[in-house]
Amino acid sequence: MEPIGERSWKQYYEDERTSRRKELEDRMRQAWDQDDPEVLNVLQKGGALSFPHSYIDTSFDPLLRTVRAIHRSGKKRVLALGVMHYLGDEIPLEFSLDGFRFAMDMARDLFSTDEVPIREEFFFRDDIPLSDTEGIVNYIIGKGREAAPGPDDETAIVMTGDLSHYGHAYGIEDTVPEYESLMKKDVERALMLLWSRKDPIAYLEHARASHNDQAYPALALFGMLKGDLEYRIFDFGIADYAKVLDKPVPSVVASVFYGVNPK
Repeated sequence: MEPIGERSWKQYYEDERTSRRKELEDRMRQAWDQDDPEVLNVLQKGGALSFPHSYIDTSFDPLLRTVRAIHRSGKKRVLALGVMHYLGDEIPLEFSLDGFRFAMDMARDLFSTDEVPIREEFFFRDDIPLSDTEGIVNYIIGKGREAAPGPDDETAIVMTGDLSHYGHAYGIEDTVPEYESLMKKDVERALMLLWSRKDPIAYLEHARASHNDQAYPALALFGMLKGDLEYRIFDFGIADYAKVLDKPVPSVVASVFYGVNPK
């Protein structure tokens, strides 16, 4: 992977997509007609698909499968829940949903698909102190319940998130060789706490400990979905950012593709 240097993440990922566009187009053409019933089923049941926003090698296949499912589902519009990495004057540099829009645009260009309007939403704690975990949880869940349109027959919901960051680039110096197994357990516990146990406070506490940047959009989605829920991990990958960030090994990110929907 190429070092990020002085570029913003937004520019870094844009450069990556631009330089590899032909390869990505070929991959989309080859995969477009493949069946993916488990992924499609999530949207048909009124659930949401979650894809990573890591570099292309670990994010493009989840993006492709998400876009393909949206078009096969017959949904008329998309509600996309993003991760806010910057606040204040830096909001225009936000990048977490850029790959999704890129993949949607590519499908339109390659296959003359109908335009599907996308509405992006970003959720954050505003002025609630970080120490007020319960206050943050209630606020974000409430914002999710207010979001419209929520799940319905015509709206596909997608969101992004990198569910665990580990190693020297993320302030963890005392690392272990079995970090991939550790990260997978962290991801599985996070999904269990929120979607199965329905314990959003424990989920947010765990998200902070495991450097899970999906906490706020996931809590917002938790406010939108009703009834008993089920989730499924479709793909678990590790994105190595040591060379990108010029940091010691390991400096890694969990790139997870999963779905959650009402039972």
